[in-house]
Amino acid sequence: MSNAKIGEVVWMHVRGVEADRGDAAAHSREITPAVQPNSRSGGEVSADIPAPPACVRAEKNHMHRTTPTTATLAALTLAASFALAGCYTPAGGYYPRSGGGYTYISTESSPVTITVYDTRTAEPFFKMEIPVGKQLTMNFLEGKGDDPVLRPDRMVWSLWDAGTMNGRLTNQLTCPPAAARRIAYDIRSTPEYREEPPEFENRIDAVRDNPPWWTPAGGPLPPPVKWYN
Repeated sequence: MSNAKIGEVVWMHVRGVEADRGDAAAHSREITPAVQPNSRSGGEVSADIPAPPACVRAEKNHMHRTTPTTATLAALTLAASFALAGCYTPAGGYYPRSGGGYTYISTESSPVTITVYDTRTAEPFFKMEIPVGKQLTMNFLEGKGDDPVLRPDRMVWSLWDAGTMNGRLTNQLTCPPAAARRIAYDIRSTPEYREEPPEFENRIDAVRDNPPWWTPAGGPLPPPVKWYN
């Protein structure tokens, strides 16, 4: 091979190597992310993995903003439980509102009688003499009565121990609409006593068997018991 031919081959080889190097550099520039500043440390970090697309970052931020916390879920669950079970007090319960139920408590000094009237006829359709130590809790439900004109609504009620705040109203009757109802609150004239709890009817520590110091008559207390000499 002549010298001219050899020189031409060498020249083509050199040009090919330079072209390969240029392609590799261009490819490296395409896949290597730029050096980004580290906002926490103030220095610079080189990310080996490209940053996620903007749509992915926006979705993550949206999820972070809208995901409810455990405390929020607990509060919502507690509120829902009160709403389902019902909360009743003379002041309106935890969430006082119009139509949230009515509670009337009868005591020794104020024995209460509740009467609900149909104002169209002036006749009562419900009356209860609440025993002392008990409470009447009732509510009116609009609709689903047995007559669309005379009794289009329903009244639900229960008689509980005084101070009960939660429970299900287990009695129901159909009643006049709200515009034709009136609740009368009356206090009976004679003070009354509470009914004796059923569990105390056959108790062994009745007054007839008690020592004097444990009766209304009174008496000296026994000496204290010595548990050691």
